[in-house]
Amino acid sequence: MVHFPAEVVYYIAEELAAPSTQQRSDGRRRRFPLSHPALLPSALAADLDAAKNLRSCALVSKLWAGPARMVNIRHLDIWRATQDAIATALSPSDNNRSDNVDLYVLVRHFQAGRENCPGCRARNTVERARLDGASAPQPCANGVSKQTLLWTLSRCRHVRRVTVHEWDALDASVDFSTYGPFISITTFRLGMSPDASRRLALRPFLQLLRLLPSLKRLSVGDLSETDASISDIPTPNFQLESLGVHSTGDHGASFVHYDWLLANSSQTLHTFWVYGISDIPSGAACMSAIRLSSATLRAVCFSALGMAFIRILPTVLAPCAQLEELCLSDPIILPHVASLLGPHARLRKITISSLSIAGLRGRGVFFFFTPGSLRKLAEILAQPHNAFPNLEILSIEAPTPHRDMVLNSSMTEIRAVRAARETRAIAFDFSTYA
Repeated sequence: MVHFPAEVVYYIAEELAAPSTQQRSDGRRRRFPLSHPALLPSALAADLDAAKNLRSCALVSKLWAGPARMVNIRHLDIWRATQDAIATALSPSDNNRSDNVDLYVLVRHFQAGRENCPGCRARNTVERARLDGASAPQPCANGVSKQTLLWTLSRCRHVRRVTVHEWDALDASVDFSTYGPFISITTFRLGMSPDASRRLALRPFLQLLRLLPSLKRLSVGDLSETDASISDIPTPNFQLESLGVHSTGDHGASFVHYDWLLANSSQTLHTFWVYGISDIPSGAACMSAIRLSSATLRAVCFSALGMAFIRILPTVLAPCAQLEELCLSDPIILPHVASLLGPHARLRKITISSLSIAGLRGRGVFFFFTPGSLRKLAEILAQPHNAFPNLEILSIEAPTPHRDMVLNSSMTEIRAVRAARETRAIAFDFSTYA
């Protein structure tokens, strides 16, 4: 009981540093209309850093060290996730007063590998330039093997969220049928890998998902061997609520098997986030998945789509009668969406985001909406009876380094948009992101 007050105060302080709710203090949602941070963790980076800093500071206090270490263990983040490294991280220390506690059961979030690993990016750049010899960087040692991941999940019986940024030892075979279901896991994120040789193959990915019957939130990154047959893999039992799909853009790296993935989720999926899907097969599969789940979708976000899919997107969204939040990287399609959704549309929030992508030799290329596009948006907002009659929030986003460029080149049009929304009492938010 002597530690009880410290633990209570600590948990309250941690919640204040990194609130677990999806609502911001002003009542609005976070940057993208996502119901879980696994899809876009960079949007919550400040909150996550605050929680880490709070836990680290607590460790220097003799009174707080015990409960702080217990909270630290809840977030197990290891770049090079070998069995020895995990066992060392979860072994009782001399400073821990709860030596009889099984630390594995305290883990709530397990994360392996390094997000946006600079070593993998450098190696990928070298491979694309076809350099070799002394110029080639050393292979990245971060990541987790399939065997180690399953070994860890078998011991961390209360883990709820799993994130894998990098894989290791992918050539080793695993018999997934020898493992029982991991019923505590509700969120799984497969990250993007710039190194094509370190991407998990499609078949083991699906076999792993079958071991997660309680899965609610899934983010699918880069995969390999996506053309492999999966006819012998039974469909999963989980019922997804949120799904994110993103890719580095390499051909053959995108997920297309939505009929398998959503076999039991077509009536439960309410959030769909798509980023960087430009090839025809994966883009067409995404559009089919939206149609399959149109009856229940409430939030949809599209970014960096190919032009072929931007043109058909209004038609794809037309059956989504429950849609309340829409995030787009191009406002050109808004007039078409407005006409198709009809005067009784439930859309409450629209977010339009500009793009900043890597160009030649690593130089950034910035794309913002043209003055004509912004004028068209102002015209849409001036139609209170025909375009988004229930709209409450309009958000325009641009990368922080280009904020001044945006304001200088499009200030007149942005003011017109603001004036149009004022006639309808729509909240306007012009924000930047890193």
